[in-house]
Amino acid sequence: MDTSIKITLLLVTLFFVATKGAANQSNVAQSLSKSNEFQKCENGLGTKCGHSIYQHLQNCENGLGTKCGHLIYKNVFESKTEVSKDCCSRLLTVGKDCHDLLTEVTIVYKRLTEKHAKEIWLKNDKVWEQCQTE
Repeated sequence: MDTSIKITLLLVTLFFVATKGAANQSNVAQSLSKSNEFQKCENGLGTKCGHSIYQHLQNCENGLGTKCGHLIYKNVFESKTEVSKDCCSRLLTVGKDCHDLLTEVTIVYKRLTEKHAKEIWLKNDKVWEQCQTE
């Protein structure tokens, strides 16, 4: 793995530990290393490699905004709300990579079981598909 990717994994891990409490760092790094953007970087195809993956995560969160990020989170992880048209528009604007990466990081942070993670991924895809049809 490229040194810049290892440094980025460390920075992202430290960011989540600092802002959200103690997470299982190896799981965060392992999950992020499997994400689409990291796969592209490892294959020399990524546009968001090195330190910019940290910025990419921040851009994903900022693009959704607090209100929409919360609604989408609740829909994917708690199934308690509907995603508004405005929030669907924001989600589609930030893109599928952002949606998947934020979900993946949350799954790792919450230390979900494989079975529960599969259910979450189904909900994640359902939210994306619903937003595409609106």
